[in-house]
Amino acid sequence: MSEFDNDSYVLVESECGKYIEKIDKVTGKVVHRKRVLQYDEKIISKKQSEGLKEMMDKAEFLANLTSKDKFWIASKHENVKNVISAISGTEATDYAKMLSKITLKSDGFLVNDRGAKMTFTDIMDLFKKAERRTAQEINRFKKLKMLNVVPWEKDGRVKHYQIAKEFHSMGSQVNEKFTQIYLEKLKELVHNDSLGNALGTFYKMLPYIHFQTYYLVWNPDVNIHLDKEKSLFENLEMPKVQTLLQHVTISDFAQVIGITPKTFIDHLDRLEQLHVINKNVQGESALIMVHPSFVSRKYYKNKEQKYMESMVNFQFSQHKSKKTKRGKKDSLGKQILKERKETVKQLLSENPTITNIEIAQILGVHRNTVTKIRKNIENENAQ
Repeated sequence: MSEFDNDSYVLVESECGKYIEKIDKVTGKVVHRKRVLQYDEKIISKKQSEGLKEMMDKAEFLANLTSKDKFWIASKHENVKNVISAISGTEATDYAKMLSKITLKSDGFLVNDRGAKMTFTDIMDLFKKAERRTAQEINRFKKLKMLNVVPWEKDGRVKHYQIAKEFHSMGSQVNEKFTQIYLEKLKELVHNDSLGNALGTFYKMLPYIHFQTYYLVWNPDVNIHLDKEKSLFENLEMPKVQTLLQHVTISDFAQVIGITPKTFIDHLDRLEQLHVINKNVQGESALIMVHPSFVSRKYYKNKEQKYMESMVNFQFSQHKSKKTKRGKKDSLGKQILKERKETVKQLLSENPTITNIEIAQILGVHRNTVTKIRKNIENENAQ
């Protein structure tokens, strides 16, 4: 006997025709309602329902894209990996500068701020290099098939320059493994002179960013979502998952990208200061994570990937907050030391025979602190 079988109730079709309503004969109230499958509807499985929901989420995601999300350059892994060791840090830096000069409408051609195709002189200004060195780099990129040099149709003596689609593209479909570089953020890095060739190191890191966690690893395409019955976060607790990522080491990765370990660490420090990366280096071991505001491995991010990205963003914010507090603490310490030094100088000028113990009692510090301050003062006077 179903919930609809009872003499005390009457079954009525709703006005919209989508429900059968169970109405109490005495009170006239609807006590139960059942959905009726319409002629143009189909029964779908749970998996189909989830797929439909993701399709709707994807449509909403695309509708709410910001300019940062829309304007990105695809860095195609295999071809970029093949030239990483062939180009120097300076060349990688200058190539990244050229990347910042393409647009959705330029078809890979380098264009200036007015949208006109760039000339050799423009590239000299971009690189901040002399004619000979600029020509050498362009020929190098051309030889490696990273750059196309195209004569102007109106005057063959004038050359225009196009990023090779086999390496990078913008606004076209990509059918291979790639990393998105957000154009707006790339321009920020290009315009920051303090970064130096660390920009080239950032460029060489692009094919090694893990697509779910943003870690710098040797196996960036390994899927850590092993158990599909569990959420991505539940998978993170599995011992097998925790050993899947092959994190790079300082010396090995430095060798791959053609710089010394010391230079690599220096570049990481510069990138970290600009919050491009977050690092934890202990000897050869390194955990390096790239900030999602600069790159992404996925155009559309489902709910779980958004949560993962939020977690990564949170880690960066905590790291930034910790460094800011540490910086304030260091600044305060320097100010206190400066004030103590001035006090010691004044006490010594008033009474040259005053002892360290007496000064320590006045300052409220240990006498060893006073000894260090006096040595510092003596060194200053000796210079």
